[in-house]
Amino acid sequence: GAVVAGICSLASVLLPLFFECRPLFEREAAVFEGNPLTPTHTDAHPIHWQTYTCLVGPQGGTVNEMATLTLANKFSVVEALFADPGRMYLSEWTLLWFTLTFYALSILVIGSKIPYGIMLPNIIVGASLGRTVGVVIDTYFKTDTAVRFYALMGAAGVLAGTTRSTFSITIVLMEVVANSVMGAPILLCAMTAKLVGDALTPGYFERMANYRALPVLFHQLPKCFYEHTVEDVASEVLSHHYIATPSAETDSAPPHARQKTVVLNQREPAEFIQLLLDNTPFNGFPVVVDRVSNPTLRGLVRRDQLLQLLKADLALPAPLLDIGAVMELCPWFCEEGVPAYRLYPWFRQMGMRHCVVVKDQSQLVSGIITRKDMYESIRRWEEEAKMQEESNDRLANMY
Repeated sequence: GAVVAGICSLASVLLPLFFECRPLFEREAAVFEGNPLTPTHTDAHPIHWQTYTCLVGPQGGTVNEMATLTLANKFSVVEALFADPGRMYLSEWTLLWFTLTFYALSILVIGSKIPYGIMLPNIIVGASLGRTVGVVIDTYFKTDTAVRFYALMGAAGVLAGTTRSTFSITIVLMEVVANSVMGAPILLCAMTAKLVGDALTPGYFERMANYRALPVLFHQLPKCFYEHTVEDVASEVLSHHYIATPSAETDSAPPHARQKTVVLNQREPAEFIQLLLDNTPFNGFPVVVDRVSNPTLRGLVRRDQLLQLLKADLALPAPLLDIGAVMELCPWFCEEGVPAYRLYPWFRQMGMRHCVVVKDQSQLVSGIITRKDMYESIRRWEEEAKMQEESNDRLANMY
């Protein structure tokens, strides 16, 4: 972290030395003196980068454009990039080199322990790139180009392409430029960037979640889900869920003998519930008529609800806890033969945490699926597909 911070600081200080100072334009000089020539609701707004002018200039009344961008804080840089060219002119070469350098340093910092953020760096990269395009069009094609508009669209495109957000980005950039009229163009640009990004690669947050092996379901439906059913996912749940009983015989049984679906009756002893919570890490438990003879689904109870029942039992002890009084009466459930790709959007878009699996054409509980189970199934199937592909390639090379 310290090495990366030193490289970034050194680059910010040394880069302005390669750019010469230029005299202030008449309008820039007037703005820096606090007396705009033609003040409007935007031009009359005080600027915050005047202390970064003439940092390497040998005489007064000059400005170093690169020093204005590299030696200022992020908020001042954003304001300079969104400013009108008459208030602060930045040449295309300054903007281009700043964009490339800032983007390279951003790649270097991301993943380190330096608090860097996502929003402002992407806004700066996009705004500088968009302003570069605007300045090039205005300079070489001799057109009256709204450079600030190009900077705004560049910021919206880069930020939406990275985070894959649309409406939140629109609101943020509207507040940055203090102009609600630009809402429609920003939203259109953000939606276009998101659609293009989704068609090419996963988003930044999805990549980071995958890198850290977090149980996050990605936006794109995995291809492996078209070849499996809900039963294939639920079978893994059955192998991980076991029911703990207070008897010594069950506790001394081998692990494979206790690997059963964790289901509860509507009334259970407090000792059994306490032992179950102590020996299982799960947060959802299907409730059935009778877990031994009639596992017909009646509801779903969460771990926090069971903990509340145990606390209430400490105050007023009862022989049996009434789980039916706190359980969810209409939990999400599906049959074993349902294709897995139809269940994926339930977890991805609706934020569902548990789905009870029942046997076909009945409500007999056969398992339960969580988001983590979906994620582990994806990883397992993708690894199997990769191994199968490698095996086929080896066979093809042999013959």
